[in-house]
Amino acid sequence: LASRKLPFAKVANKQTVMQRIKAGKMEKFHEDVPKELVELARSAWSLDPAQRPKAAAMIATMEKEANAAEMAETSSQLKVLQEEVKALRAQLEQAQRKRLEPASEFQCPITREIMADPVVASDGF
Repeated sequence: LASRKLPFAKVANKQTVMQRIKAGKMEKFHEDVPKELVELARSAWSLDPAQRPKAAAMIATMEKEANAAEMAETSSQLKVLQEEVKALRAQLEQAQRKRLEPASEFQCPITREIMADPVVASDGF
């Protein structure tokens, strides 16, 4: 599974597969397989059964990796949410600044300064 293909798919018969395994020629792992899982699989390939990890240890390692993967996914989702919050805060600040600006009727049309005693002419300007 980690190599993304059937093990020894190109080998003609089981005897050749056995010879390759005894010679230490194992399948390669896909590049995105976590290092810990690669190490776990390689330790399980030992020709000496005493050197192979126990099933409980293998399960614990795989659970740890699964939890780490979930945490990484959660972390990336959190980053997306943080960026969205940042953008919303910027929009809110912009809206608050606009709300605090005086209405255009109180600003001088030439200098844009706030007039002390604005008077509106009969034509509206």
